[in-house]
Amino acid sequence: EKFAKWFPQLKWLNLGGGHLMTRKDYDIPRLIHLLKGLHERYPWLEIILEPGSAFAWQTGPLVSHVVDIVEDHGIKTAILDVSFTCHMPDCLEMPYFPEVRGAVHIDPSEQSQSTMEHTYRLGGNSCLSGDFMSAWQFNHALQVGEEVIFEDMIHYTTVKTCMFNGITHPSIGMLHEDGTKIAWISIFFRKKLRKVLVVQKKVVPLHPQSREMHIRIEMMMLNAEIAQLVEHNLAKVGVAGPSPVFRSTF
Repeated sequence: EKFAKWFPQLKWLNLGGGHLMTRKDYDIPRLIHLLKGLHERYPWLEIILEPGSAFAWQTGPLVSHVVDIVEDHGIKTAILDVSFTCHMPDCLEMPYFPEVRGAVHIDPSEQSQSTMEHTYRLGGNSCLSGDFMSAWQFNHALQVGEEVIFEDMIHYTTVKTCMFNGITHPSIGMLHEDGTKIAWISIFFRKKLRKVLVVQKKVVPLHPQSREMHIRIEMMMLNAEIAQLVEHNLAKVGVAGPSPVFRSTF
């Protein structure tokens, strides 16, 4: 009704993404009926769908572990070995609360967390004070070392992760149908980062008549191990001098 008057000028129509055709309650026959009707009315249009979310829907959880439990003013926080900032940024950006296996999300505005048994704020392992989400109620008291599993997190977890604070990407594994064995597809360790670190040298004269050279190395991530490696590689290529700025590529 709003846009059909422009259709004669168009060659194709993109209906966008977010179509969860693989979801159990998705009405696929209705979608087919609507697309056929659209094509019959505008046969010259090439109809485009972006089913990326349908491919990634319910394809895997993010498995974390409790590394510590702290309490302040009656609020218990379970510190995990994953990060909302680094591994689940979409939860903070949209925002939305991910489903946690064996737990129920509690709206903090509805009831005080301190009065509810086995209720925890889940905290990430980066330095950001906002790297947390509240709150989930479990059916038991969480213990250090216990798994906390975020359901259906492989979609944006894999494409929006970052290495802020030197936090590595999650390892990616495949669960076999018997539910017991995992075949690791990719494991992200710092040793692997060492292998892919490439030091690039860019010469920029500080003054037209000066022989001094400025080495710029931009670090995507800087921690003690990587810093030592960069230092070692710079020494190998004969770079020395006061106050270098570093640049690296991963």
